[in-house]
Amino acid sequence: LRVKTLLIGIILLLIGMLLALLISKKMYRPVGNILTSFEKYSLDKQESNNKSQDEFAYIQQTVNQINETNIKLQEAIVKNQEPLKIKFLRDLIHGILSKQQIIEKISGYDLYYLQEHSVIVVLQYVMDQEIEKNLSSEAFLTIKKQVSLWIKQKLREKTKIEIFELDYKRCVLLLDENDILKVKSELNDLLLELEEKFEVNMIAAIGKPADSIEKIKESFDSALNLLEYQFIWGNRLIIIDEDLREFKNEMYYYPLDTERVLIDHVLKGRTEEVNYILDRILEENLMSRNLAPDVLSEFIFAIVSTSHRIMHQMAPIDKQIVEKRQIHYIELKMSESKEELKQKIIELFGDLVADCVQEMEKREDGIINEMISFIHENYDTDLSLTDIAEHFNLSSGYVGILFKKGTGENFKDYLNIYKVKRAKEILENEDIKIKDLAQRVGCNTTNTFIRMFKKYEGISPGQYSEQVKQIREK
Repeated sequence: LRVKTLLIGIILLLIGMLLALLISKKMYRPVGNILTSFEKYSLDKQESNNKSQDEFAYIQQTVNQINETNIKLQEAIVKNQEPLKIKFLRDLIHGILSKQQIIEKISGYDLYYLQEHSVIVVLQYVMDQEIEKNLSSEAFLTIKKQVSLWIKQKLREKTKIEIFELDYKRCVLLLDENDILKVKSELNDLLLELEEKFEVNMIAAIGKPADSIEKIKESFDSALNLLEYQFIWGNRLIIIDEDLREFKNEMYYYPLDTERVLIDHVLKGRTEEVNYILDRILEENLMSRNLAPDVLSEFIFAIVSTSHRIMHQMAPIDKQIVEKRQIHYIELKMSESKEELKQKIIELFGDLVADCVQEMEKREDGIINEMISFIHENYDTDLSLTDIAEHFNLSSGYVGILFKKGTGENFKDYLNIYKVKRAKEILENEDIKIKDLAQRVGCNTTNTFIRMFKKYEGISPGQYSEQVKQIREK
């Protein structure tokens, strides 16, 4: 009986242990599944291999790693969202989005305030040319980042703001405001403080207020228009649309006769005369007259048109020179000051004068060579300076100057020297009477020929002939 009871007890114990094992495995199965799932998230392979030693510690560690990864992912999403928002704002101010696209993006970027009222401000850096030349791109980029962050922090204390770069020297402010005078006052204080803090200068153009999101482009365009002729605003830090009203209804000064004379002086290479006319024109239009932006634009266009007319009137000219001198209207409009605009115009016409002088010298060399050839072919006629001038369709005075410049001799001396040279060649090769020789080289009388020959050779043609004969007989 005891054996039987012991056997039953052992069997029951085994069954209990088996049931306990099955129950524990069933209860552990979710933990095992979690461990298996967590393996791909584990960054510590050693811990993954030892997970059986302390499963719950392993689970806790993996959960912490997942949380850290989620935090980093959220930070990355926020970081990448900013450039996307800036792209949206750029598209918005340029008016390239549909109404539906605007509504969707406003919701996504929490920019609901733009639907009520806003204003665009374009800020532009103003730097001395020497400073700009010595400032590296990296240094300027660092300055711009610091300035943008500072402006954003300052203005956020007063209003909602978005700030983003427009181009190398300009950035855009989008403000939750519609009171232009208030914005002007706040920006004026801001720019003065900025100049003191960062030692950089900026000017601000405030666009027209936008009472709906569709009018933000108009606000941006009006701000850009104010900056288009920034040099007419003098030393102002802030420019608003109202400032345009102060301009008088004046026309620019550039009479057709003045343009005609200017073109003529340039084509003839007269530097002093060109500079005198330019000084008078530029002083009148840039300093004496208070031209409105659209009128100033017309004046700049007229100046550029004059430069193009000059190039078209120049003799066949190298295409590279034409391309080099083809200054465009927009290049002059982008001048940052009246002095810079004046200097660009003076340099343009100075270069045109230099090109004309160079071309004239080339043409003159060709004309001189042609005149010399013409003399050599017609020396035996009663040739005069007037004959050459008529043949080349030039004035006698100009021909005389060209001839002296190209040969070092005046026309009469050159012609007579060539006649004597040809006479000597004939005497050296032929037996000829002096009378016939005079006619052959284009002299009207024998006496004229003898005097001319003796002037340049020191002896008469008869004496030269005797010397030639003596040399032959030796």
